[in-house]
This record gives sequence, structure tokens and C-alpha cells, in this order.
Amino acid sequence: MEHLELNRRNFLKSIGTLSLAMVPDFSRGPLEKLYPLLVPAEEIIPGTAYWYTSTCRECPPGCGVMLKARDGNVIKIEGNPNHPISRGGLCLRGQAALQELYNPERLQQPLKLQANAAESTMNWSGIAAEIQGRMDDGEIVFLTGNVTGSQKQYIEIWLGKIPGKSHLIIYEPFARSSMRHANELVFGLPVAPVFHPDQADFVLSFGADFMETWISPVELSNKFAASRRYHAGKSAKLVYLGSIDTLTAANADEVYSILPGTEIIIMLALAKWLLENSEKITLSATEKANWLQSLAPFSIKQAAQLSELPVEKLQQLAKQLKECQNGLVLCGDSVAAHKQGTQSQVAANILNYIAGHYGETISPGNSDSARSRDADLDFEQLIGNLDAGKISTLIIHQTNPLFTYPDIDRLRNALQKVKLKIALVTTMNETAALADYVLPIHHTIETWGIESPGNDIHSLVQPGMEPVFNTKPLEEILQTIKPVADLPATNEEFVKSEWAKRLKKNNGTSVPDSDWRAMLIKGGMWQADRPSAPPKAPSGIHRFLRTLKLPIKSAGITLAVNPSHRFYDGRGANKSWLWEIPDALHQTVWETPLRIHPELAKENGLKEGDILKITANDESIEAPVLITPDIHPSVVAMEIGGGHTNYGKSAISTTGNPLKLLPCETDPVSGDAVLFAQDIKLSATGKWRKIVRLQGGYDQGERGIIQVVSLSKAIEMEKAGARRTPANAPKIYPEHQHKTYDWTMVIDLSACNGCGACVAACYAENNIPVVGKHQCDRGREMAWIRIERFEVEGHPRFIPMMCQQCEAAPCETVCPVYATVHSDE
Repeated sequence: MEHLELNRRNFLKSIGTLSLAMVPDFSRGPLEKLYPLLVPAEEIIPGTAYWYTSTCRECPPGCGVMLKARDGNVIKIEGNPNHPISRGGLCLRGQAALQELYNPERLQQPLKLQANAAESTMNWSGIAAEIQGRMDDGEIVFLTGNVTGSQKQYIEIWLGKIPGKSHLIIYEPFARSSMRHANELVFGLPVAPVFHPDQADFVLSFGADFMETWISPVELSNKFAASRRYHAGKSAKLVYLGSIDTLTAANADEVYSILPGTEIIIMLALAKWLLENSEKITLSATEKANWLQSLAPFSIKQAAQLSELPVEKLQQLAKQLKECQNGLVLCGDSVAAHKQGTQSQVAANILNYIAGHYGETISPGNSDSARSRDADLDFEQLIGNLDAGKISTLIIHQTNPLFTYPDIDRLRNALQKVKLKIALVTTMNETAALADYVLPIHHTIETWGIESPGNDIHSLVQPGMEPVFNTKPLEEILQTIKPVADLPATNEEFVKSEWAKRLKKNNGTSVPDSDWRAMLIKGGMWQADRPSAPPKAPSGIHRFLRTLKLPIKSAGITLAVNPSHRFYDGRGANKSWLWEIPDALHQTVWETPLRIHPELAKENGLKEGDILKITANDESIEAPVLITPDIHPSVVAMEIGGGHTNYGKSAISTTGNPLKLLPCETDPVSGDAVLFAQDIKLSATGKWRKIVRLQGGYDQGERGIIQVVSLSKAIEMEKAGARRTPANAPKIYPEHQHKTYDWTMVIDLSACNGCGACVAACYAENNIPVVGKHQCDRGREMAWIRIERFEVEGHPRFIPMMCQQCEAAPCETVCPVYATVHSDE
């Protein structure tokens, strides 16, 4: 018998052969197509990537995107560099939209839901016939999230042609209508303002978290980064006044903690100080006298008493506004989402107006602003009509009020009184589960459309691939369940006809095929949006100031509920990528904890991970505690995202939904929701849960990982011709020789704000698996890049840490995916 040499290779072969021999017989599972385009279209080359322009619909801003498709599948989303909003950038929610496209929990065919929650699948013709038989000529309401452009126009045309009374109601939890109403009160212009931080050298933010969720974070972050970059001895300064820990505050040069509501008096006191002390005021003598008279009740001293900020700090802010060349004042949700929210925006407008910022860093907007909300009925009135049985048919499109509306029981009872409820969604959610019929719609990547996300912006939505499941576009579903005349048979035809009208309106010509193709390549058409001429404030604003009531300081603890950088209003909570990408500020994963100040934690004997019962407005939820000094001692905060009960396996229900704790109150002027709950009660449960962080600590010791220089020091170094000396680090392996090219990557740390979009892009591009909370706790997360936070002089600072492929690290030789294979370049 021949002797078998039992070396490592032969041993593994033997084990593998033995394992195969012991595998039991099994039946073959369903076949899946590895290459969906076995015989591709003539213009497609297998293995070659193609790019299609489109528009992101993950949240209202409407960023332009590029869809990378290969072999018939979209495999990556990037920002469209031509687009005026995204300018080539994209947030982590936009990057993660790809995960929703291929989500196996997406609705794959129409469903009929029974009263006992049983589901039955139906084909499109069968379910359309049933719905047509049940729809009567009673009152119909189309309830939707944010819609603009051609989609909104189609809905309005369709509603106008069906018999009976009908309404379109736009329910967007963060509509921010107070900004539009403030513009109307101050300037007589019922439009939303447009901000230009790229033209500013000093930005003063009152709780405006423009790097996270406020208005248009990709657009505003890009613009601010442009002014922030050091060039010719200049770099913009950011000062933040707020009550909770935010990414924008972490990137500020100065941060001051104030109570929500006190921002009004601070801004008006600063405006008065500028009138009295600044030589730059360009108002006429009469106008200046009128303003001084209207602002007489407000003073720096009074503002200091209410806000608990020292008088010296407020005077310092006033001087910075006076001395800057182009300033900008912003006012946002984390201090102004209360019943006086419109007054806060009015105060911001007044301060910007007196400081002379209009025409430089801010424009009042125009009548085409898509950010102006214009629903037939507001949501509160809708609930009353539902409860009264006035609505016979309710169509719910891509909105989930049973998660985002505070009084869930009231809304659920009202919905049950509607005769026919139809949900048009991509994925099942809490509200869709109460419908009679659930109809799956195309993902944005699978459909056509025109978005109007801003002034004079017409952004195309085009499909990058064929539908993954048996879904239909919204427009064609409406024609299926209630056909009307004079509407094109397909969504693509409607979009083309609408595009022809817009192009003709813009340049007076019809749309030849060549122009249509050019627009598809570019992504749409738009005009440069630059600051316009300063508006004039009417005399009515002075009457408004005389009736303004000062905020009342709360004696108890205030709960601030903030939209999430990762999940927005909770709509992103079914994406596992977003749960495993850590929160930038605290490096936490798979959790939405209650954030409290160390003083409050000590007062209540709390440690991190203790689970509290939080009670407000007769509702309670439970959440673990996260202790952070970056929050006001009288405020506790919680981001939206947890607490889902019917939104897929990735959504988390162990932590409650903080929106339940809010009062069902709105700003009486604008209708914007109140995001603060006063005098909340915190109760110990005796339970504890570990909060998993992907970073052990924020102290960089003596390693100098993040190095910071002041602006004055940078100017000195530039004048002296300073250059960084390369570190003489020891080499493990011989150096690679690069005869022609030696590629490298440089990250501008002045522009990086720690948002984590690059981490989401890495998950998408490299198909990185999600390992879950337990494995993250063991340090086994799989991301190739992470954003680390360190403390620099007591202030958070961020730095990207990536798989650097430096040609000399020990991990080079064992990289499991050959990412580090090198050529002579």
C-alpha cells in the first residue's frame, strides 16, 4: 500500500472529501438567476458599469444622484456632481437606499388584509376589480409624505377627475412651515428662505443642525465646507447655541448650552445691540428709529437671565456679528420646535435683516419654492374628519403616521371608521398594516419622475434597472384602481409630456429627442441660485413685536425628541446598515438611548445602561441611559428610530418610540409639530442593558492622532512657509517602487464633519455583511472604514480611519478579499 504523506494540504483534502461523503441527500431549492441578463440588450456590455442620473427620495431635500448599474442591477448610488443640491455628495441615508431596493421584506405582490390580520395575496387585475367595486363617490383623501413635481401633479390631476369630493394632504413630520410663515410676517413673502453658508465667514446657529437633518443637510454641509476650508488666510467660523448634543454642535468652534425657547430673546437682544453699536447698519434714520422703539423691551442683560448665558458671552457673540464680513444666523428644530416656533424664525429673520445678511448669505426665496407646504387640509383636521366618519376612502402613500403621530390610539380609532383604506408602500409598516389593501409601489430606483426640490430646480428621476418584484409605479396604480380619462397610459409617457412643458416654459422651445437625452445625462435642468436683492420689512412687523410674549422657563425636566441623522423620522429604521454604522457622537450601535447630563445622572443615581421608564402626557416608554456632558442639565434627549412594531426584522422595538411622549400640540401659526415634552418623569426599572460602542474611549493621549491649529497660527505658518516633516517610521517590508505613478488619497479634515456617509458607501460598494449587536460588542464589526471621535481641548473632533493599504502593514498579507493587491502604481 502506497504511503500517504499526511501534510497540512493532504489532511484538509481528506477532511473535505469525508465531509462531502457524509452530506445527506436534499431537494434542490428554487432557482435564482445569478446573471439576470443572460442575453443582454445590444448596447450593454456584460461586466461593464453604466451610470444613470436620478433623484433621491429618502427625505425631502431631493439630492441628485448617480445610479451605477452592472449586468442589469444597480450596485451603487453616488451624488450627482452636476446637481445644485448634492454637488456630488450624498448622506448615509441616501447611500443606504440601495439596501431598501433589494430588501427581501419588501412587498412583492398586492395584499388583501382581513380584519383578523390574515393576509392573502392577489394579482393586480383581481385586486383592482375589488377596489373599484368598493370605491364609491364619497369623500376621498389622498394622504402622502413629501411629494413634489410630476408625482404631485399626477395625484392632483387624478383626484380632480374622479367623482366626489377629494383632498390631497401632505403629512411630513418635519415640514418646517414656520420658516415660510416667518418670511410672510417679516417681508410679506409666503415662501421659504434660501441660505448660502458658502458666502459666509461667520455662521451663528441656534439649534439648526444643518449637518444632520435640518432642511437640506448635504447641500448646506457642502456649502459650509466650502467656506470652512482654509484659503488665503480665511476660514469660516461656526458658533452653536443649543440644548442637545448634535453633529453640528460637535463641528462648531464655540458651543453654548441654552434652554429651548430662550433663543427668541437672545436673537432680538443681539439685534438691538447691533442697532446701537454697529457702524455697518445700512438702515435709514427713520427705519432705525422704528426698530429701536420696537426692540426696546429686549436687552443683553435680560437675555442672559433667561438663557443662563453670561452677559460677557452674549456681548462677545454680538461683537462677532458686528465684525464679520458676511454673517448668517440660522434657527432650527433643536431649540425652536415649540409652540412659539414661528416667533423664533421671525426673530432670526429680524437679526439677519438688521445685520445686513440679506442679499449676501440669505435670500427670501421665491414663489416656486418647493419647500412651501400647500395641503388642502391639515393633518389634525383630517383626524377629526376620519373620526366623524366623513371620509369614505383613504389612500395612504409612503407615510407612517401610526409611528410619527404622538396620539396613536386616537389615530388608530379614527382610521378604523374609514370604509376603505388603501396603502401604497414599498414595505409594510404600522399604518399600512391597518389598511384593507396594500399595493406595492416601485422603489425610486425603478421608476420615472420629476422632482422639484428647490427654486427653479427640475430634477429627473429615472430607473436604473427593471423592477425587482411585482410592483407598479404610483401613477399607474391610481389608474388601475380608478381609471380616469386624459391621462397617459404609462408613467414614463406622463413624465416626458410634463418635461416638454417645463422645458418650453424655461426656454420657449419644445423638447426634441436630443434635449431629452441631454437632460437624462445631466440629471435635470436648473438655474444658479444666488443671493438676491435684500427685501424690505413692512411696518406690520413692529406691531407683531409689541405683542410678542416672552417664553416661560420650565422648572422640571424637558424631553427633546430629535430627528435622527441615521433614521430621520424613523423611516430608515428597517435598514441594518444604518443600525450598525455607529452614531458619530457616541459611537453607539443598535440603540437609541436616552441621553442625559452627568449632573442629572448623579442626582438620580444612574449609570450608563440603566433602563428608565420615561413618562409624559400619560404615555410611557423604556430606554437605556447614555450619559453625555454635551447636553443641557435640564434637558434629556432621544432620537427617533426605535420603537417600531411592524417594520421588518431590522427595526428595533426594545427601545420605545419617543414620539409617543410628545403632546399633540402644534405651533398655532404654522402648524409645525412640537418636539418638546415638559415636566417629564423618570423612573428606575431595575433593569440594565449594555450600550455597545465601537470605540473604547475618546482620549487620544500623547499620540497626536488629531492635530488642530488656530486660524491665527495657520496664517503664521503659511507666511513662514511651514511644511510637514514626513515621519521616519520603521518598515516591516521592503518599500514598493513606483516608477511612474504613486497614487494616494487625501482627506480634508477641515471639511470632514464625521457624518458617516463614507462608511455607508463602503458597506454598499464592498457588500460588507452586518454582524449584529452581540458581535459588535465583541469587536467584530466588518466595516473597512470608521469615523473615530476624540476629545481635543474638551471638544469633540472626528477623523476617518480606513483600511489604508499602506503596502507595509501586517494585515496586507492576510487580507481575505485581496483589497491590498498592488501593481506598480
